[in-house]
Amino acid sequence: MFLRQKKINSITIAASINKSIVKCGHRLTRVFSEFARLVTPSCHIKGFEVIGEKTITTRFDDVDVDVKPAPKLEWETCSFNILPRSPVLFLQRNLLPPLGSDIKGTIVLDLDETPVHSSLGPPRPRYDFTVSRVVDGVTIYFYVFIRPGVDEFLEIISKKYELVVFTSGHKAYASKVLDVLDPNGYISHRFYRDSCKKVRGKFIKDLPVFGRDLRKVAIVDDNPKTGFRSSRFMVTSSGIGS
Repeated sequence: MFLRQKKINSITIAASINKSIVKCGHRLTRVFSEFARLVTPSCHIKGFEVIGEKTITTRFDDVDVDVKPAPKLEWETCSFNILPRSPVLFLQRNLLPPLGSDIKGTIVLDLDETPVHSSLGPPRPRYDFTVSRVVDGVTIYFYVFIRPGVDEFLEIISKKYELVVFTSGHKAYASKVLDVLDPNGYISHRFYRDSCKKVRGKFIKDLPVFGRDLRKVAIVDDNPKTGFRSSRFMVTSSGIGS
């Protein structure tokens, strides 16, 4: 009698655990139903459908226990209406402001080997001024020679044309040279290496970034390959010895 009562108690405990599992399954089903409703805004139906429940009678030795299994779910496919992304328009920011109506065009002037020539020490017998730059904690001095007639050239050109200096030199060096070269401010704009494009290891001056009509742009440089997409090019010599 004692053994039979012990067996009944074990079966009752097992049945209770099974019912708890089934109840947990029902709760999970409701959670999934709510979740499917929230994440499928274009669907007006549940993400699944209960297709039937059936009571299963399980016999543990001499005791019959009715257990309801978790409902079977049949998932339905919901279609999402995904709109294509709007086209993104990339606008190129022009480096130069709008050109005045009284200006005929733009002259793009290189720096080194064009209006000036600079060299490292020891200094040449003749130079006009020096500028310095610190590289890796070491101060380097550049001895700069100004091409004859540059002052008059800058003054005359700036009266009719927009005068732009575009150099592949570093700003730390070139800005100091330009401060001495153009104390009167004839040069309208200055651009340095950070405005160049690097193509196959070389720094190229891409003139269309100025936003000017290239038919009215001329570049004066000692290197004919530096002015990318330029139709008007004037090549200069170094000016040393002249």
